[in-house]
Amino acid sequence: MKTIEIIKTGLHFQSWGEIYCGCKANWITPEDVLVLLRDNKVDHADEKDFVSLYLALDESYYQFLEQLKSLLYREEGIVISKNEDELSDIVFDYIPSKFFKIWELEFLMEIINSPLLVSEKLNQVALLFDEMNYPEEWKPFLFYQQQKDGCYLDEKTLYQNLNNYVESQKRLFA
Repeated sequence: MKTIEIIKTGLHFQSWGEIYCGCKANWITPEDVLVLLRDNKVDHADEKDFVSLYLALDESYYQFLEQLKSLLYREEGIVISKNEDELSDIVFDYIPSKFFKIWELEFLMEIINSPLLVSEKLNQVALLFDEMNYPEEWKPFLFYQQQKDGCYLDEKTLYQNLNNYVESQKRLFA
């Protein structure tokens, strides 16, 4: 299993939607999901959920995703807004943005914990900003974003803003 930064800090997945989102975007595999369940890293999950997902995966990847959706529906009600089969592979079109928040945090933590220089980390954040469908709340730590006074922030300030944002997001998932 890929080492997930949020797990290393003791955070848990709070919703089946977060797990579904990670699988649909290919950020985690079904096998990773089973490891997360086995290690009690998914809130509101029990042994019955583990068994149902395990059996579904034994049948097919499609059945695994369908079982994840059924767990999501049980937890949240129907939240997938359109028929996935009619859409492109852009998961932002049919999965609510609240389920991406933990993944945004994950990828930002990976960037912060990387051995890159600050300028390279900020460039990585800018690339991730595009991949994550342009989260508005990231603007205080993006290169080339003018502030209210029309000035641009220096790297040190941007990086501090990034760290502050990540710390505030970690508290939401604690």
